[in-house]
Amino acid sequence: MRGLERAAKRRMIRLAGPFFPTRPATDRLDTVLLIRVDDRLGNLILLSPALTWLRERLPEARIGLVLSRAFAAIYEQDPRVDFRIVLDKDRQKGFFPIFVRDLRRVGAARADAALECSDRNAFSFNGALYARATRAPRRIGFANDLGIHYLTEKVLAPERGHAARDPLLLAGRLLGAEPPEAEECRPSLRLPPADPVWGAMLDRLAAGAEDRIVGMHVGGRGRKRWPLERFAEVARGLLDAGRRPWIFRGPLEEEDRLFEGMRPDGLVLVPRADVVRLGQAFSRCRLVIAPDTGPMHLAAAAGSRALAL
Repeated sequence: MRGLERAAKRRMIRLAGPFFPTRPATDRLDTVLLIRVDDRLGNLILLSPALTWLRERLPEARIGLVLSRAFAAIYEQDPRVDFRIVLDKDRQKGFFPIFVRDLRRVGAARADAALECSDRNAFSFNGALYARATRAPRRIGFANDLGIHYLTEKVLAPERGHAARDPLLLAGRLLGAEPPEAEECRPSLRLPPADPVWGAMLDRLAAGAEDRIVGMHVGGRGRKRWPLERFAEVARGLLDAGRRPWIFRGPLEEEDRLFEGMRPDGLVLVPRADVVRLGQAFSRCRLVIAPDTGPMHLAAAAGSRALAL
């Protein structure tokens, strides 16, 4: 069944051209769209170095993002982003006209250039279709066998290198310039200040230990998951060393009582929160320990040191 679905999607990309004719080319770059529509937090954060560079090089341009609703809030108040086209993928699946409406919304942005920022080694049907729907004179993405049907310029994917540099390679093709090296590609987020209620709670949790807070995000999926017992062992060591562990739990760990009996005078169980509040809490930590997952990227981008397991 999955094979038939993939074949149907690939055929749709081949047939999409006449429905989304490319607008005439111009020399202007007034509006640039970056497209990344998967539901992975880390992948969205890895767009941030390209946003920084594009904003520096194109200070007068309108820079927009096409992204899924799941974690779109991390760019809601980012000064590098002028507008967002937020897609509700669950509603699209349940009601096809919403999908058609969203394709029209992407086209209505009248982008002069679109960067299709999906994984360099994988074909994204949604990313490809939205790139084609922009009708932009320049549509840039990584080369694959279907690229001719939705891209105007194809970039060869590097064999290796940090994924944070991949969107920069596409931006470099757009600007005709060499992008920064990987060492200069630190992801960053421009999160708003915490609201009064959340900020006051973080102040209470941090009281007297502002420079000794070590966060641990104990959530993870599949092979990236670390046993909770090992996190508990690390927490005991941090307590013995005079640190104040802040424990952040995902939905799978919230019912576990492993940490609740451990030194309540020093260990803090941080309430679950949305992605923006989570980033604001991470920014209070001197270090965040986490599996190699989206929250680890969020901690680093929010300004904390991050140790990936």
